[in-house]
Amino acid sequence: MNSILKIYAYKHQGQWVFDDNDRGLVKEPFVAGADTLLDIISEGKNAANLIFSANDFPKVTHVITRVSESAKAIGGGTDYIYEAPGMHPLPVWLCPALFKFFEEAPETIYVYAKPSERTEPGFLSRVLGKVLDKMGEAI
Repeated sequence: MNSILKIYAYKHQGQWVFDDNDRGLVKEPFVAGADTLLDIISEGKNAANLIFSANDFPKVTHVITRVSESAKAIGGGTDYIYEAPGMHPLPVWLCPALFKFFEEAPETIYVYAKPSERTEPGFLSRVLGKVLDKMGEAI
């Protein structure tokens, strides 16, 4: 597997999700602290490009550290903690989809996050259609 991975996280109907067609993941939700971490990482925007790795790399902006693997009775997954100056430690649970990216849960996950804005599908074509309608009215 690649040592540096990338996903695009975005809000869909108020929930943080991501897609990775190569791994069979569509609107895979972030829950149980991972959504709160994305609220922090996104700096108030509704999307973020995330580059992540089990190895440290230049421009890392956030780090989460493994605490334990969750009990299989609650669906598995892995518990992490996010610590940043000036805030309480944030528990972050990553679901078993983590294993579609890593063979085993890394001790540490290093993240470079670039917040962005996401427009809803079809937004640009609707705007362009309105502009063309206005132009047609003016002619």
